[in-house]
Order: sequence, then structure tokens, then C-alpha cells
Amino acid sequence: METPENRRNRQRLLRIRHKGDQSTQSFGSDKFMSETPNDGWLRLLHSWSEELLSATDRIHYLIGNRHQLTKGSYREALLRRLLRRVLPDRFRVSTGFIYRWSEQPTRQLDIVVWDAQRCSALLEEGELAILSVESVAAIIEVKSILNAAELRDALALLSPPWWVNWRYTSQSSRAGLVQQVPDVPFRGVFAFTSDFGSGGTTSSIFSELTEFYRERFGEDAKNALEHSGEDLRWINMVDAICVADGPSLEQTHVMVECEHGSYNAPGFAAYGQHPTGARVSIGRFCMYLLRHLTGWFGAEAARKTLDSAAAVEIPGVCSFGRFPARPNRVCLFGSEVPSKSLWYPDPPLWDISPVQEE
Repeated sequence: METPENRRNRQRLLRIRHKGDQSTQSFGSDKFMSETPNDGWLRLLHSWSEELLSATDRIHYLIGNRHQLTKGSYREALLRRLLRRVLPDRFRVSTGFIYRWSEQPTRQLDIVVWDAQRCSALLEEGELAILSVESVAAIIEVKSILNAAELRDALALLSPPWWVNWRYTSQSSRAGLVQQVPDVPFRGVFAFTSDFGSGGTTSSIFSELTEFYRERFGEDAKNALEHSGEDLRWINMVDAICVADGPSLEQTHVMVECEHGSYNAPGFAAYGQHPTGARVSIGRFCMYLLRHLTGWFGAEAARKTLDSAAAVEIPGVCSFGRFPARPNRVCLFGSEVPSKSLWYPDPPLWDISPVQEE
């Protein structure tokens, strides 16, 4: 039986063989050059995807499906190297552990980003670092192949009880949540490919997110998952999920208009290829991380990338709730997307009450 990795390699070879086909508009075509602003930047983002995927294929060519642990470590190192090129110098990109003074340390984290100007490591040797909780700026779990089980494993590692932000009293929680307001870092999942069967990558990821947080928060879900802060971030949810040869999912601002009102809040959007054909999932993931670490005003490259036109998957927008009426307009940061792109969990995590228009 053909494995997902072998299938991806075969598809890449087919794309290379047909690279010279001029019957359709390609990423390198003259039409792209003349009609697309900032095409040089898009080319760079596209090259990151091609470079990373090509590099991951090299070890597979030589050792095949053997030594999966070694292949996984190699791929993690490749992503760490890319992030070091993208992020400002003050951010270190390591693998390692979070040390908790009165508790056991975490499992080994594939990628941990920390601000060396703000905190020092408790121990740093080469790529390995052991860090205190307050020094961690971002954590990324890396998967060679993302499926339901691997996604659940990553979400569990990224969502320990001591990072749950519960602003209410402990007595008000029906799920036993403790009142605490921790400083929660960026949390992401990065996979080189996916295998969700016939369900589709985006829909399957939305479904797994819904069930994971339903089990985690139960009847507290609406309060536990409400946004926090000026950037409309769902602080108790993973921030981004990237499939290198597929979509990039990220928290974003969603506006949904219904018959008698509108809903404005964070949501998840899944972006596919750029309309030009450029593969920018890896670039979007890197720029989304950069924006989170430096803010909008500190990362013009991130603003240009995240504000540029991008193809939303169908379905590709999720807010985990149920609307009282059929939505007739969906916008992401002011840009309208097809209403059919909206995905609904069944059953929903909560009922949504639109903001009534005055």
C-alpha cells in the first residue's frame, strides 16, 4: 500500500515533469509577474515551501521508511533552521524542556522559541535548552504526518492545565478549572503532510479541535474559549496549524452577518495556495508566528503576508458555534469570503448571539 509520504513524493515528481506546461498560468509566468504586486516576496515565500519539502525528501530517498525517529529529528532541525532565519536575532530557537520549580518538567518539546534578551536559559547546550515557564515565547509541535491521533497528542502537550486561562472563580467552573491568568505563549502544530482519509484535511482538523476542547472544557467551553486581549485571541486554543503541503490554519478575526445582526470574534481560517498558484502555507505560518512575537507594528513583512489575497479552503472558516439564523455574509479582516466556506460543528460548542445592529 502506498504511504502518504510516498504519495507526496510521487506527486512532487509529477509536478516537476509538467513544470514546462504553458497551457495554464504558473507561478513563474509572465502574467503572474505583470499582475501580482510584491511578486518577489511571494516568490520568496514559495521558495521556503519548496526548499523545506525538498530537503525533507532527501533523507527519505536514502533510507526510505526506516529509522522514523531519525527522520523526525532531521525534519525538526530543518524547521528550526528556517525559523532562525525568519525571526529577529533576539529570539532563540531550540528543542528542550520547560522546568517547573515545584513540579515535573514537561516532555521534550520539538521547538521552543525564547527571548534571550528577556530571559536566560537554565541550561543551554547546542540546540538543547531547559527554560523556565516565563521565558517561553512560543512552542511548536512537529509531525511528519498529521492525522487525528497525532493532532490529539500535540494538542494535549500544548494544553497543560497550568496554562488554562480561567478568569472566573474556581467555584463557578463546572469542569473543575482553577482561577488563574497565566502568560500563555504562542502554540502551534507543524506537519509536513497529512493523512485524514476521505474526510478532508481542513474539516477533519476542525472536527478534532471541536472534540478536543469539548472534552477539555465541557460546559465551561464558552467562557474558557472566549477571546482575551486587544488582538481578539482565543488564548486557550492552539494558535496555528500548518500542513506544509496543504492548508495553513490560523486564528483570525471573523465577522459573520445574519439577518438581524452580526457576530465579531476570533475564529479559525484555513488558507490554501495563493491565487497565483504560489505555495505559501509555510510562509504564512512563519509570518503569523513573527506577527505574534513582535506585534503588527514590528513586522511589516508579516502584515504584507497576512493581509495579501489568499485562497480560503471550502470549508475553511470555523467559529465553533451555532448561529440563530443562516449567515449571509462572512468576512475575514474585512475581506469577504464565500459564505459556503463557513464550517459548523455538530453539535456546536455553544450558541452564538449576534451583536444587534442599532
